[in-house]
Amino acid sequence: MPPKRATPFTTEHALEFGVKICECDAATKAVVSASCLFCVHFGREEKIGSKRNRTVNVMYFKKPFRADMYRRHMNSQHPLLWKEYYALSQNEKASYFDENAPVVHRNTIKSHFGGSQVPVQLFVDKGIVDVIIGNMLFQDDDSNEEITKERALSIFEDVLDPSEGNYEGCDDAADVSTSRYRINLKNPAQFYLISDYLSVGASFRMASRILAMTKESTGLASLGSVSEGKVVAFARFVCALNLQSLKDLLARV
Repeated sequence: MPPKRATPFTTEHALEFGVKICECDAATKAVVSASCLFCVHFGREEKIGSKRNRTVNVMYFKKPFRADMYRRHMNSQHPLLWKEYYALSQNEKASYFDENAPVVHRNTIKSHFGGSQVPVQLFVDKGIVDVIIGNMLFQDDDSNEEITKERALSIFEDVLDPSEGNYEGCDDAADVSTSRYRINLKNPAQFYLISDYLSVGASFRMASRILAMTKESTGLASLGSVSEGKVVAFARFVCALNLQSLKDLLARV
């Protein structure tokens, strides 16, 4: 019996159930996760008679993206708001969160980065890493070049098993497994913040410290911490991903 295919994300469900796409696979463009906008903007509703404090975590939906999964969450965590939202017209739903979400929450970092982080997998061609990134980092006359280069480029994972990645909707999964490296981001928010810090001229050490200050100021424990060495690794990821994007754009010309 062939394995069941995981239900992909349906664009119409975004408006119907009040969810927003958070992450897409860079190789296949398939949706990886979607957040509940009720959790993001209003938080979860208090349950009458419950002795437990309500969680402040944002719900992130992942495959299978089934309608019954959305309904179950809405009915159990946002029953009053969901009842109100469900009765609205399509036009009213489109502006519902902009018009009703508390301004205080919309303007906070926690509204964008709150809750647990959903790991993301991105893919880059091996030639970009082995040839361009490798040659950018090292010169021919470097001592112990091969050992150092191998250690530096080991952060890019070799994709050996197509079943490990998210290949649904990809017609060339075999090619992905043999000619590409995988970048595994366990904490996407951390990566994107570090990338922003580096883009405005922060040094590796400064970027590491700024993230720690951001975490302390916002109380977002989910941001974690990064060493200077990890910031260097993120910088290599950024270079490889930008080169991959440039290659993909040129391929369409």
